[in-house]
Amino acid sequence: MFGCVEQHRARVTPPLLAPPEKREVLHTGRLFIELDGYTADRQCSTPAGRRALCYERVQAALAGSLREVLWASFPYVGVRGRADELRPGDYLLLVSLAIEALPPGAHGAGWSAGVKGEYRLVRDGMPVTEAEFESRSRAEFAYGRPLGVAAGEVIGGLAAHLGQVLAEVPEPHQIVQQPLPVVVAKPIQLDLPDATRRIAPDSAAPRPAARHPNAPAAPAAPAAQEVPVASR
Repeated sequence: MFGCVEQHRARVTPPLLAPPEKREVLHTGRLFIELDGYTADRQCSTPAGRRALCYERVQAALAGSLREVLWASFPYVGVRGRADELRPGDYLLLVSLAIEALPPGAHGAGWSAGVKGEYRLVRDGMPVTEAEFESRSRAEFAYGRPLGVAAGEVIGGLAAHLGQVLAEVPEPHQIVQQPLPVVVAKPIQLDLPDATRRIAPDSAAPRPAARHPNAPAAPAAPAAQEVPVASR
């Protein structure tokens, strides 16, 4: 069990992401994300004069953000496990990412989280695209746990970038769209109450309780009247 007396623990919390608006290519192969051996799930650093800061659940944050932006381009997106065997045509995304805490400076008055690393997309053992990357969050965070949100920002930014890059990777196999059944829809006419019509008493309304023989008679209720409705 990790100690927390001399360390700050920052759980990485990425923002909610949407698939890129520009979607040009649909791919036939599944996409597996491989992080083990490339991106540590728990990353610690000790800036000068500060207690150690440990970012936790880095892999889950990165994989979750990538799934949110890539699911519309690939028939399957998931983290590769030991039992997952790649089939011909499947894609493998290798991501190496390191997070560090950046002190206040010219970029802002607070701390920020920075990431550096590289990614490579492989298909059938051949590299498709690869690049090095670097980014940093807003410099508006206090040192310690709040930097987990900062780390989530830069991971979300990386995922959004990869979502756009991988969505534009050419697909060598043409997708043949099978014709779908025709759907016949008949609008349903809703019987809405007329606002100008007086609402009649509901027969299903509960009846008043029986009056005690010695109780005084209740005053007669005024007769129901039509209420004029102002025209709009």
